[in-house]
Amino acid sequence: MTNTSREIGAFAAVQYLPHIETFLATGDGDFDGPIWAQATSTIPADGAGEFTMRHEFFNRDGSRISTVDVATAVPVPGTGKVSLTVQHKVVDSTGRFAGLRGTFPSFGLHDFSNGQGVQRFSGTLS
Repeated sequence: MTNTSREIGAFAAVQYLPHIETFLATGDGDFDGPIWAQATSTIPADGAGEFTMRHEFFNRDGSRISTVDVATAVPVPGTGKVSLTVQHKVVDSTGRFAGLRGTFPSFGLHDFSNGQGVQRFSGTLS
């Protein structure tokens, strides 16, 4: 089944595994299954700057959205944390998301030094 347009939204608690530049998360909302992400370019050592990623977002029913992404990290002064904004470009989708394409943003706060963060996803795909 191909969808024509769909609002998506989710929140995720993120665990960062720096030795393999991989992020694992548990989500809610439209992505209430696991979320997997990996940096496809080097994450800046000081936590500031742009890097590329890819994501696999799952729903409990097995539906999936695959994205390629551009992430921008901005240090939050005095906290050791970074504000992370990501633009996700959908390159594949299955199940309830079948046929959906487009770009959606996310934003969050992360502490790369202890491997924890939160991220909020929302947008419209068609």
